[in-house]
Amino acid sequence: MSHVRNRRPATALQRHSEADLTPQTQGPVNFALGKEALLALYTTLRSEQHSVVDYLFREAKRRNAGVFTTSHVLAEVVGTVKSKRDADAAVRFWNVVVDSKIVVLHGARPWGRTDAGLGEKAIGTGVKNLYRQWTTVDFKFHEGTLVMDAVKLNEERAAEETFVVSLDGSLTNLAWNENLNILPSRTPHRSDAR
Repeated sequence: MSHVRNRRPATALQRHSEADLTPQTQGPVNFALGKEALLALYTTLRSEQHSVVDYLFREAKRRNAGVFTTSHVLAEVVGTVKSKRDADAAVRFWNVVVDSKIVVLHGARPWGRTDAGLGEKAIGTGVKNLYRQWTTVDFKFHEGTLVMDAVKLNEERAAEETFVVSLDGSLTNLAWNENLNILPSRTPHRSDAR
């Protein structure tokens, strides 16, 4: 699924156990991709994480899992690619994501729908409430939107489990606090190396 060559998902098992990278539920699952997962999947900016994300995507394909991110996470990643590489790289990244099977949500609804779900004010208010509730967790706005949409998806689709794919400790902490499943389920995360 990745567009970067010479990647070996099996090497993820050098850093994580198979149980840490596999949903421990038998029913349908969804994977919510954060910034670090998207960067590792479709760019060379997080090469140390490629094998983990590739392993998780292989698992998603095997499980026929739904895979999504939010418009706010996508905007953050496009900005990162633009600032770390250039405009052409940002455009290429955008095209790869838009042409992929990843669903981009905005307010817990696919961004192409005319009934696009929550408006920007409601999304902002939801993230503000997360900031108030979890004052000790240092998370960014786009991470809050991903967690809010994952929680909403769990509420709307009780027969499915949503897993936040996180390679960053702050997103992991926020997702845990909101009782969401995380993959990989244990560290090391990117922020552990700092």
